Amino acid sequence: MSKQLFKALLSKEFFNSISDDLPEEDFFPVELRSLYKVLVQAHLQYSGDITPDTLSDLFSIKYPTITPAAKLVVDATLNSLNELPEYNPSIANDIILTYKTQDIVRLAISKLLDVESNKASIEELIPLIDQYQAIEARLTTSVSEEVTLDEMVSLDDFENLLVEGDIEHKWKFNYPPLQGATNGLPESCFGIVAARPDCYSSDTEVLTSMGWKLFKDLEGWEYVAQVHDNKDVTYTAPTAFTKYKYEGDMVHLTHSMGRIDLLVTPNHDLVIEDSKGVLQKVKAKDFKPSSNTRMLNSGGTRGRSSLTPYERFLIAYQADGSGPRKGCTGERGHVTVRFGFSKQRKVDRLIEILKEAGLTYRVKNPPSRPNYTMIYVECLSTPSKVFDWVAPALVFGDWGKEFIEELSYWDATRRTDTRIKYDSTVKLNTDAVAMVCALSGYHTNQSVQVDKRGHSDVHTITIRTNTDGFSTRPIKKELVPYNDYVYCVTVPEGRLIVRRNGKITVCGNCGKTAFYLSLTCNNGGFVHQGANVAVWRNEEAYTMVARRAISSLLDTPYEEAVLNVEAYHKKRSTIEGNVFILKDKVTGDKSIKDIDNYLKDHPEIDILIIDQLDGVLYKGQRAGDDVGILGALYTEARAIAARRNVAIIAITQAGAEAEGKLYYGLNGLYGSKTNKQATADFIFCLGAMPVQQGEQDSGVRAINFAKNKLKGPHKPIIYTLQHNVSRIGA
Repeated sequence: MSKQLFKALLSKEFFNSISDDLPEEDFFPVELRSLYKVLVQAHLQYSGDITPDTLSDLFSIKYPTITPAAKLVVDATLNSLNELPEYNPSIANDIILTYKTQDIVRLAISKLLDVESNKASIEELIPLIDQYQAIEARLTTSVSEEVTLDEMVSLDDFENLLVEGDIEHKWKFNYPPLQGATNGLPESCFGIVAARPDCYSSDTEVLTSMGWKLFKDLEGWEYVAQVHDNKDVTYTAPTAFTKYKYEGDMVHLTHSMGRIDLLVTPNHDLVIEDSKGVLQKVKAKDFKPSSNTRMLNSGGTRGRSSLTPYERFLIAYQADGSGPRKGCTGERGHVTVRFGFSKQRKVDRLIEILKEAGLTYRVKNPPSRPNYTMIYVECLSTPSKVFDWVAPALVFGDWGKEFIEELSYWDATRRTDTRIKYDSTVKLNTDAVAMVCALSGYHTNQSVQVDKRGHSDVHTITIRTNTDGFSTRPIKKELVPYNDYVYCVTVPEGRLIVRRNGKITVCGNCGKTAFYLSLTCNNGGFVHQGANVAVWRNEEAYTMVARRAISSLLDTPYEEAVLNVEAYHKKRSTIEGNVFILKDKVTGDKSIKDIDNYLKDHPEIDILIIDQLDGVLYKGQRAGDDVGILGALYTEARAIAARRNVAIIAITQAGAEAEGKLYYGLNGLYGSKTNKQATADFIFCLGAMPVQQGEQDSGVRAINFAKNKLKGPHKPIIYTLQHNVSRIGA
């Protein structure tokens, strides 16, 4: 509203009409105050109206040393004025006078207190009373015949808001304490929700049902490995995906024998095993190496499953097999592959496997090499020389242990009964072996020997079959600077199998998206009130958000929800009818203008959630750490909310000040030194209850009101987060 008044002041006629009642600078938001100074000076020096472009030029003259970043904010603010509706001058005049009346009342109250304490005389109140009565008289007579009934209602509503500050907004929050603190979500507003998840470095991988994947390459359809209290490994759809730009210290864990290489944010959960074999969590910043604790780099899978004879043959072929000779095209219904051995134990083992697999073969001893045996095997097609056929889904029960046992007879060296070394020039092979070990309760250590002569590098994995972890005592912990994106996913059990630089670790997880999905989809949420909600995202994949939305609608974990087919499809239709999770990501070439155009083309949208707004382009540029672009981006988002008459909720990250805190304020908002907070009607900062060593995450969270123009200041609200159903509650 103050921006619309500012726009009205561009008119010379209107400016002159209220020149004796001009508001103070602090009447306007931060981004308009310097412009207001320039505007007043311009009207005193020049005749005629002042256009936004003219004001921009005058501003540059007034402040010649302004930085390009700050100028971006100024230009964005002025551009937003062009989109605002015109104010009737009489209405604008009355609103300014109303504000001035309130200032006089505040001064009068202060003066009365001085009178009571004998610091002032009652006569000093008389000028204030005269001013008040004069303005009240003008307010009762200033409404012209041109003012329509609708404008009169707007003015009345505005005055009621000033006096009562307690109106019910259009959309209700389905968490009663939050509804009570805000009176709901207005039809048109702009708010910010900040959270501080804890994550892994950008070069960290996670084990999925399809193998190892960098966190940043997850597409949303994958199932990831999670570790249970008893160390069993199962696969599950992540309930959240987190990505954000992080600048600050990270905790780097390394081992004197190269058994761990982990880089995480300071409050990320590490998983340790105590002397009684119980898995516990400890924050990375609080972790202390000890001879009484261990870290894991593998789990186990249950069930009955064994390696087949043909799979044993494939392991042997990867190590010692050769493809068919030239000219062998398979026209006879098979191709013939070859093996050559000088060791009789390998000959005997391969023949045993071929018999069990039912493969046709023939043995030949070349006359020129009496101690050398050739074995020719007929196959339907040429087998693979890499372990691309080894998938995590195969590693079930004893399968993985039998795989490693078979490997030790061929392309591996058995150092001791419990220690095996495997080398390959193909990284995919050692990756597959590492995955099998991680699911079989075996400890591994991967390394690479770079060949500087131009030959292939050698990838090595050392396997210990008598342990699933290692002592934390030799671990070295240090803080290292970091400035890049960080990533994580959330799973119900809270433990993942991750890998960095070939070092596998069982570690903790994080999450944040449940908050806005709960307000949108859970019982009594926005969609149940008839709102059309659009979700623009540049973090979680479409599939992942859709799954979580359905879980929230059904109040049931996704894996269970899909089993109830009738309820699932009924709720799915609700998603498709009222919740629009855009399949195109906001990142790439998507910009704040694209969001504006989307809302223009879809006027049926009532609420827009942008996760995260900081990742949206502004005039072809990504904000990153540029405070100017960040400020301009948020200013434009606020203008779009007013222009398109929608409620926009921008998800952003909390800054380093919010690390490990349940309660924090505006200083915990990432980019708080920009003017992003000045544009918002509300700012909810989500804090998490710190987890002490040996304890599980209680799920206790807090909504901290860094800003609340919806109703007024309010103390933090405690809630409990249920990740598996994306719900918040008491």
